[in-house]
Amino acid sequence: MEKVKINEKITTDKMSICEITPKLDELEFLIKTSLSLELYDEAYEYFNKLLILENFILNEDQRNIFMDTYKSKFNIIRNGWKNLLDFEQSESENTLIPSEIIEKEMQKLEIKIKSFSLNSLEIIEKLEKNSNNEITAVIIYEKLKADYLRYYAEVCDENEFIEYVNRSEKHYKNCYENCLNYLEPMNFLTLSVGLNYSIFVYFLLDDTQRAFNIAEKIYKEAVININIDTKIPETDALIKSIEENMTIWKLELEDN
Repeated sequence: MEKVKINEKITTDKMSICEITPKLDELEFLIKTSLSLELYDEAYEYFNKLLILENFILNEDQRNIFMDTYKSKFNIIRNGWKNLLDFEQSESENTLIPSEIIEKEMQKLEIKIKSFSLNSLEIIEKLEKNSNNEITAVIIYEKLKADYLRYYAEVCDENEFIEYVNRSEKHYKNCYENCLNYLEPMNFLTLSVGLNYSIFVYFLLDDTQRAFNIAEKIYKEAVININIDTKIPETDALIKSIEENMTIWKLELEDN
């Protein structure tokens, strides 16, 4: 009987150890390691613990980790949905998968996209509230809200579409104007906002001319202010993406 009690204590001790939240520096290490190993579910769980530990107040490095963690986790779901959408729209007659099955799987992913987007928006609201109106933090959180509202709008029905598109546009416009007023043209955040805002206008508002104008303004300012000594590969990639979109949209406008 005594032996049973000892075993019960050992089991209880193991459980309590597993439930202990690591310290802040340990959590940051675990998140970065998980991201580098593409263990996105693990990184996501660790970061949610960090949010609670830090009471939803993040420094610059933690904000970057937050964006990477949530984007990596979310992209698995969204990319799966986009792949099924492309497959559904394919005109191939050799598909072996019935359209009913594709549609059913897409609906499952759409539910996950909506749930993840709404949960992320709730967290971002708390983060922005605790940012003390620091301009870079405000722009980041406004952009993230615009992004997740856009992702929700992409999969919602027509009854919700206008509401979520309007909300997304409001946040894109705010952070776009803040970027132009407070950040350098070659700032990674400025380029990222310009790229995402123009894509939103093109695909969800179906306004090619306006999308081109947004991209062109960001692009011209960036090219004029390029500093060979300070530019980084990430900004080069964003400029290239903006330039490619502008080329496509310009051709489309000329055809019309």
